[in-house]
Amino acid sequence: MCKFGFILLVTSLALLPVHAKAQLGFDFFGGDSVADLVVTPQEDEAYQAYKDFKNVKARQLLDEVLKTNPKSPVAYFVLALLAREGEGNSAQSLHYINKAIDYAEVTCGAAPTTTHCVMWHGFSLQEKVNTLISLDRIAEAKVVVDRFNLIYDPDLEDQLTWIAIKQKNLDEAEVLATKLAGSRDAYMRVNGLN
Repeated sequence: MCKFGFILLVTSLALLPVHAKAQLGFDFFGGDSVADLVVTPQEDEAYQAYKDFKNVKARQLLDEVLKTNPKSPVAYFVLALLAREGEGNSAQSLHYINKAIDYAEVTCGAAPTTTHCVMWHGFSLQEKVNTLISLDRIAEAKVVVDRFNLIYDPDLEDQLTWIAIKQKNLDEAEVLATKLAGSRDAYMRVNGLN
């Protein structure tokens, strides 16, 4: 995948409803994942409800999804977001995000290449980093960042900066932040300047 490919893919896919993207079934990266992840309209609706701050509706939809597909990586990803952000329960969030990653890897493999596998697996690894940081499990978060960086571009250099700050390694944090501040990517540049 080319540099910035992950962000470009996710940005371009964000323009389509998830269930429409599932119909694509196209491997943009020329890899050999087991299969692409099929995202149902109900999973898409639950994720949208979460993004619209309709947490009760999202949870109701997810309960229905899990009745028909108890191994839905998308459902467990959204449950993780609801637990950490909506309920402040990072421990429960970690449980859900681990399930999301495990179930995604059953379908997609450990280094996915198909459209939805890349999107949801990548999102799940990023959410695991956020959850581990919120639990002050910094060494584990660094391991997940390193794993993400081996699989996807661009790297999560902004997360490495926060990890260095949490570890009180301010010299390393300054070097990383300075590098980010000079990035061509606006999102990374803003994070470096912060």
